[in-house]
Amino acid sequence: MGNTCLIPAAIAGLAMTTLTANATPTGSILAKPEASVIVQVAEHECIRDEKGWHYMEKERRHSCRPKRPEGRDWGWRCEGKRCGWWHAKEKRWND
Repeated sequence: MGNTCLIPAAIAGLAMTTLTANATPTGSILAKPEASVIVQVAEHECIRDEKGWHYMEKERRHSCRPKRPEGRDWGWRCEGKRCGWWHAKEKRWND
């Protein structure tokens, strides 16, 4: 008699844990958020010298990359001290 009461209780307990683990959010997934975050990004012109790509902010030097050229075959590449955008198919630097 004791085992017959424990089996339904165990099944109910397992069902409760399974249902809570698979719970979905109560809000609509397709709903747009009410507030959005807008981040303003400052753009600096990167220049290259013997030490690499950088831009200056007052007296401080910051490393950067120049804007990526149009097209999808451009990738950032470094050969020794030279770094820049390299075209994989045409095998040339963007200068």
